[in-house]
Amino acid sequence: MEFKNIIKELRLRKGFTQTDLAELSSLSLRTIQRIENNEVEPTPYSLNKIGEILDVNLNELKNNIMKQKSNSTNSWNILLHLSSIFGIVMTSVIWIIFKRNDEIIEYHGRDVINFKFNWLMIYSVFGLISLFVFQNWSLFIVAVLSLYVIGVIISVYNSIKVANNKDYSYPIFIKILGHK
Repeated sequence: MEFKNIIKELRLRKGFTQTDLAELSSLSLRTIQRIENNEVEPTPYSLNKIGEILDVNLNELKNNIMKQKSNSTNSWNILLHLSSIFGIVMTSVIWIIFKRNDEIIEYHGRDVINFKFNWLMIYSVFGLISLFVFQNWSLFIVAVLSLYVIGVIISVYNSIKVANNKDYSYPIFIKILGHK
């Protein structure tokens, strides 16, 4: 069962309405509705409050579900991180195809696309500076190749971290895609 359905299922098993759960947890009815309708990602605070009423550690349950899902989709996730080597288009295609079926790929894809967008901006800035300020093609080639190699190293490093179920990080300055 998906995590988004668990809160509703547990609430119904206890015989609570959404209004009951809202009152008992000191959260607003709209918050409960939005969580159950998967309109928002519940905060750890909300999960703790709801979990206290439903006698379940929802944060731990969510982490366990995410780990199980992570193991089943890890190869696609690794491919997603590695795809950034080939550019933002390939990464976007993989992300668009698989994001509907897997919230982990949806989450990771946003970070990889943000990274590639930022890296393209850096390419552009260094390229324009080397061509127009220094008017030097060799400097342009060195700058672009150096940035490409650094981007490949970052992508491979993060792919290895994802393969080992560890946290990854990308240098992101401007987020064009935020997390839900």
